[in-house]
Amino acid sequence: MNNKNNRIIKKIKGLLAISKDNANDEECQSAFVLAQKLMIQYQIDQSLIDETICSKKNINEQEVTSLKKLYRWERTLAAVVANNFRVKHYIKVSGARGKLIFYGLPNDLELSKEVYIFAYESILYFSKQFVSNKISECLTSQGKWDKRRSQSRRAYSESLKKAYIKGFLSGLNQKFSEQKSTLSNDVMLLTKVPEIVEESYKELSKSFSTYGNEEKEKKFTEEELMAYLTGVKQGKRSDLKYARIGD
Repeated sequence: MNNKNNRIIKKIKGLLAISKDNANDEECQSAFVLAQKLMIQYQIDQSLIDETICSKKNINEQEVTSLKKLYRWERTLAAVVANNFRVKHYIKVSGARGKLIFYGLPNDLELSKEVYIFAYESILYFSKQFVSNKISECLTSQGKWDKRRSQSRRAYSESLKKAYIKGFLSGLNQKFSEQKSTLSNDVMLLTKVPEIVEESYKELSKSFSTYGNEEKEKKFTEEELMAYLTGVKQGKRSDLKYARIGD
């Protein structure tokens, strides 16, 4: 990786770290969008100075998680990141466990993993914060769980967390899509997975097996819908826009 590439990756890591330290959901969403912006700028610069980077021999894979039980939202997050940061993703399966893998060109892999890890940690933090606030509203004056509720405290927490995270991921994906919709057609092409990666992945995926059973969609309760919509809103929360790439 040349010095220019190193500076871009370092800058992205820095802005993600700053936002993480601030523990503010709006700052976090801004960091995601800025990471995407810098990724696009990198691709523009690379297309001008180095056409040899898009060589099949440079395609590689990057482990994103350890071998473990993967939750559905983790797989969804991997798809959101992959769709917006020029890589493909798949799961290496071993029994009932799996390992998330990104597949693509070196610089795209490094950036995608950084964004995934930051997004993963942010989702855990903000979903926990949201659920904790809702739980406090359901406690009696003695600080105990209100037994009149239809769900146990644990079941209530899990249902809200799942709905919130689903909404957050939907909102984040919408925000990335809105960002890309402002780009010219030529620049838009630079946000797509390189054709050589698509072709190589197509060959690779012929041997893939399935992982886990897809959960059936169920209708949200009123409180779950509220959690979902809150997640969508916070996933989209960012006022950052740019008139041209590289400002």
